Amino acid sequence: MFHSDIMEEIRSRLIEIIRLVGFNTGGLNIEIIRDKNDNIYFMEIGARNGGNFMPELITLATEFKMAAANVNAVLNEPIDLDFVFPMMHIIPS
Repeated sequence: MFHSDIMEEIRSRLIEIIRLVGFNTGGLNIEIIRDKNDNIYFMEIGARNGGNFMPELITLATEFKMAAANVNAVLNEPIDLDFVFPMMHIIPS
């Protein structure tokens, strides 16, 4: 997997940031830069799904229906988490 050597650090730092700001439901658009010295910089963490049809791409890749999940979250309805996730090692436990 591309950048697999830093995914755990990104996961840990992202979970801590999300906990600190109290975010608990909804889509996140995350942009990260890795420099030549392997430093990681979070450039953006936005409470949105992202552009360029990212929710549709995620659905095609994982079968997770992100748009439906966002609507269900707003309506306080159950979110279907039964989907294929190719990078299970970065999912928070």
